[in-house]
Amino acid sequence: MEQGSHPDHAEADKLRPAIQAFAKQVIELAREWRDSNRLTKSRRGFFVRPNLSLQYRLDPSMVHNGKTVHTEEEEWDWKGFDTLWEERIKPSAAFFALHTLISADSRAEAMLRLFSSRLVVDELGAGNSSEKDKYIEILIRDIKRESQNSHARIWLNGIEVPEEPIVVSNALSFRRPRPEDLLERVHDDAIHYAHAFQPNTPFSCIAEIGGSVSGPGEMQRDAERIISALRLFRAGSVWGSRIDLSVESFSIFGHGSSIFAPPNNPRISYALSQVDVPALQNFLNVITSVIPTPDFTTSEEPNFLSTAFAWYSDALLSTGPNERGIAAAMACLEALFLSDNPQSEITYRLVRRVASLLGVFGTIGRKVRLSVSVCRIA
Repeated sequence: MEQGSHPDHAEADKLRPAIQAFAKQVIELAREWRDSNRLTKSRRGFFVRPNLSLQYRLDPSMVHNGKTVHTEEEEWDWKGFDTLWEERIKPSAAFFALHTLISADSRAEAMLRLFSSRLVVDELGAGNSSEKDKYIEILIRDIKRESQNSHARIWLNGIEVPEEPIVVSNALSFRRPRPEDLLERVHDDAIHYAHAFQPNTPFSCIAEIGGSVSGPGEMQRDAERIISALRLFRAGSVWGSRIDLSVESFSIFGHGSSIFAPPNNPRISYALSQVDVPALQNFLNVITSVIPTPDFTTSEEPNFLSTAFAWYSDALLSTGPNERGIAAAMACLEALFLSDNPQSEITYRLVRRVASLLGVFGTIGRKVRLSVSVCRIA
């Protein structure tokens, strides 16, 4: 099997029993080391406290009203696991048999090590066999390079929602923050410096999205597209000031946050309600897949649509005097008339593009062109 290729049918038939045998071996070795006190837990203190970098615009006091709580938790000694991995798991016959099947994949050893660590932590902690089965399925999908379950929490600025969550689909919802959203968990030895310099995260609601993706990059791209679409659903200074990502995988860095630096106060905000859901569903179904995503399309040549959207975004998101926003809005309209042939008639290009845009929503292009042409003559 070449690097990055999928297992063939013969290898796939052997894959599941090989992983099951390896998982069984890891658990047996971990229990053996635990019983001989070579794999131990230690108590470690940590604080749960308000995350003061989160600035909820609709109720600034909500963060400050949180209480700091100190507690202790038992954690496995990772030095002990490192030794267990090197001395017993890696030299085992079960590891050799499984690694041979996937050795052409450059990620093989790293995946099996992370898979083993999760088994040790969860199985010895709770003894829950259902988690083992779940991890096996995740590892199989990793090896076959199939999509994995993912979740993203987007801290949105520029949209306000009612107290009850708004469920747009199984993959998208909007809600106000809950008290637990506004807390951070900090170990004792990091309390004075680890979280001292977080950038501010102003937000007015939280969006949650889920689905199957090939990696965090695809998840972030999907989140960025939804943010861009929401900026177009209604004229609003919609911005994702923070995106928390989580992907079930042993082959990639499956958790992380992207924090941006948006303006503190959006120029224009709008409210969403349950009444808006049908229109929003239809809008997202049409727009999300074609919306320009500047952060993820740097290899593509700019076109009139991506240029216009960039100016439109600047008009809504820029800080400073209102004249700056007005100038950006005018540049947006001008960009809609861009063409490879600068001699072509500007009104003709406008008619065609208006017809093309409305045609996406089911409007007959010929009728649109006729209507716009009549308006032009009038």
